[in-house]
This record gives sequence, C-alpha cells and structure tokens, in this order.
Amino acid sequence: MKFSFALMLATVSGAIATDPVEVLICVEALCPACEGFVTDYLLPTANTPGMNDIMKVTYVPYGNAKIDMDAKTVTCQHGDTECFANSYEQCVIDIYPDQADFLPFVACIAAVPTQFKMSQDKTFQECAESSNLDFDVIKECHDDADRAWDLQVKNSELTPADHQYTPWIVIDDELYDNSSHDFQGAVCSAFAAKGGSSDACTAALSSLSM
Repeated sequence: MKFSFALMLATVSGAIATDPVEVLICVEALCPACEGFVTDYLLPTANTPGMNDIMKVTYVPYGNAKIDMDAKTVTCQHGDTECFANSYEQCVIDIYPDQADFLPFVACIAAVPTQFKMSQDKTFQECAESSNLDFDVIKECHDDADRAWDLQVKNSELTPADHQYTPWIVIDDELYDNSSHDFQGAVCSAFAAKGGSSDACTAALSSLSM
C-alpha cells in the first residue's frame, strides 16, 4: 500500500516519507543468476533495518516460461521441475503478499541446491516452516489445478513481454543493471530521486559517491 501523505515528514525508521520505490523482480526458480541475486543482494537489502519501509517488491516467479492459454499449459525454461517450484513460490506470494513474509521463503528456496528442488514437497515444507508460514495452506494452493493455473496466468501477465533475461529487475520504471552488484544502492538512489531519505540508505549512498 502506498503512503497517501507523500513528502510529509515521518519518524519511522529515520526516514522522510514519500511513496516507496516500486521494485519489480522477474525470476525463475532454477535460474542460477536469480538464486544468486536473491541470496546475495535482495535478502541482505530487505534485512537491512528500514529498507522494507522504502521499497515495495513485486516478486514474479515465472521468468522465461511460455504459456499456452488454449491448451492451458506452461513450459518452463528449466523444465517441469521449475514450473513445480515456480508454482510453490506463486502460491506463497498469493497467500502471504507482505514481502516481509514471502521474501524469507523465496530466499530459502534460492539457497537450496537444485537437486533438492526436484518435485519434492519436503524442500518447500522445510522452507515454509523456517519462514513461519503454514505449509498445509500453501500445498493446498499448489495442488489445486485451477488456482495454480490462475496464478501462472497472473505471473505471466506481470512479466514484461520485452524482458530479455532473468533476473529482470525494474526499479521505479528503470531497468536495473545487474552488473552493478549494488541493488541496495540503486533502491536508495531511486528513493532519494523522489525526495525521500532514510537512515538505511546513508551508508549505501555514501559508497556510491566514492
């Protein structure tokens, strides 16, 4: 939810409040570059006190999949196992839309070696439990063919048609350069550009100016 009092002073997290930075992250569950981004940049940024207050993450587990609306099928870049895992992540985000809830889960999955994501419910159960999420509710969603299909359609629509690779990351309508390796700094720069400031960004912006 966006703040309705943009540019008013706020004391929460030492920030001057404005609308949070909109961050679109398009990934796929078995993409090594996506896993690295989530574990090395996204989660550390989200875990920095105050950063969740200034960014709104739309996390889209679909990536380079192809959808056939007539046949009602999805073909994933890394095979059926990836579709299986994407579906679990889609369900978690649908059931727990607060990024503070779903990010620990997707980060847990990203850290799991690929061989343990091979259509095994156990891996997803362990990540749900470690993230304090209700696995039974998540699995019910995952195993519901109609609901799972609807979420595949939703995530295909959220994925920009012109994306060229994964992770495809857009910060306030600007494509993020993955090679910069400074996701937090990019979010902080976008926040500052719209008039916001936050104690969480002080160090990040200082490193950018060096």
